[in-house]
Amino acid sequence: MRISDTQFSQMMLQSLQTNNAGLGKVLQQMATGDRLTKLSDDPMASIRILNLDREGSAINQYQRNIANVKTTLSSQEVYLDSVNESLKSMRELVLWGANGTLTDDDRAGMITELESLRDSIESSFNAQDEEGHYLFSGTKTDTPALSNSGAGYVVDGNSDKRVVTVAKGVTMESNMTAKDILELGGGNNVLNQIDDLIAEFKNRVQISKLKLMRALTP
Repeated sequence: MRISDTQFSQMMLQSLQTNNAGLGKVLQQMATGDRLTKLSDDPMASIRILNLDREGSAINQYQRNIANVKTTLSSQEVYLDSVNESLKSMRELVLWGANGTLTDDDRAGMITELESLRDSIESSFNAQDEEGHYLFSGTKTDTPALSNSGAGYVVDGNSDKRVVTVAKGVTMESNMTAKDILELGGGNNVLNQIDDLIAEFKNRVQISKLKLMRALTP
């Protein structure tokens, strides 16, 4: 079979195009350092690589989630340690305040200290993270955990936990809430009990002053 000049030229052109394509692929592999530059190079290997990429992205996300959980729980622990110390100081003051030999000035100073410790506890439970989210408000992170309109302390946050995925099929709670920690039966909370205690000491001071005034009145 005789090959014409035209056919020979077409064969040469096709061969050159094939070689050029192969050369371009090799150059691209050299430039990128990747053996596979498109899915059609090796479909099965490409699918495995895509799966590995997805798994790698998931692992990176899990690591970020774990870091965020550790940061949140560590921050909450710091504030709860502060609350615990305040409550210990309150207990010592109350025991001291039960001493019948205290003067009115002693009790007034004790009341001031109790109010300061109560305010510190309130501040701890209304703490925010660096992004302005309230740490102890459950999932209502844009709302302070506690408020007081004058009728007593109210827990405005909820008790819902923020659940975070830390591994495939594994989740954990990333927060504690003021509602779980502070609320007692009937919706009352520890801060209102502290206020009642302060009010009782104030009442004692007032009664003592009235007795003194009566004793001095002719």
